[in-house]
Amino acid sequence: MILIISGCNFDSNIHEPNEFIEYLYSNPIDRDMKKDEEKGKIYRTKDIYKFYMNYYNIWNNEMGIVYENLIDLLDDEAKTLLENSQIAWEDENINNSKLWSYVFDMSKGHGSGDSTMILLQSIDRIRIRTFLLAEYYYWTTNDFKFAYQ
Repeated sequence: MILIISGCNFDSNIHEPNEFIEYLYSNPIDRDMKKDEEKGKIYRTKDIYKFYMNYYNIWNNEMGIVYENLIDLLDDEAKTLLENSQIAWEDENINNSKLWSYVFDMSKGHGSGDSTMILLQSIDRIRIRTFLLAEYYYWTTNDFKFAYQ
């Protein structure tokens, strides 16, 4: 997913929208996940799933933190819009996971690696949603930092 932000200058730690996008894509969660993936070989499906579930939980936690920080800044109307948006996103996320499961079952039967593939899809969706919430926060405050370091 590419985030498109109009070209405006900001008086903040991140001065250009492109710097903000670079900051999102060089985030500490992806950095640590890549480092951990390169550290060692995990062969058992159960261990691979456990590894990615850890990062699913980290992204989910980060998304919750960004959401809570953002909602604290908004007036009542904007809070309602954000809450409705989050509920719709959560429904979409659940339905996408169910659809992936169905597609895997139809294409080849459910195998041991399918759960990991579905989990990876969920991680990607949570990551993208976190980026979008971070973008809203950034446009509201002209600043953003990941809680995860």
